Amino acid sequence: MTQDTNTASGAADRENFIRWYTDNYRHDEMLAAHRWDNNHGIAEAWRAALAASHGQAPAETGNSVSAQTDSVLEDAARYRWLAANCRSTSEHWGGRWSIVVEGPAPKSHDSEDDFDAAVDAARKQGEKQ
Repeated sequence: MTQDTNTASGAADRENFIRWYTDNYRHDEMLAAHRWDNNHGIAEAWRAALAASHGQAPAETGNSVSAQTDSVLEDAARYRWLAANCRSTSEHWGGRWSIVVEGPAPKSHDSEDDFDAAVDAARKQGEKQ
């Protein structure tokens, strides 16, 4: 768990978020808890990176924080590229929409790693043009 949930107020905030998420979006407590924990893990990585860039010792040290920070930055670069270079389709299926990416398709459609690799390949292909 993150530092934010190690205190009584942090645990209460987490429970309030889970209740709000399940009431307003999806009745899935595990997904809500995952979203809370994942977002707070990312926040910790950013805090550690900012502290390190200002010469302060971060609360957590080691490769995991650096790897998390690198992962967050790479995900942000992927998102910015998708937002700038992709278009959405006009077809809708049950409230869902899709984007069109000029580049190789993911090797599988249920793997985040394959999706990331396909986006990275499309980014590189776009850089060459």
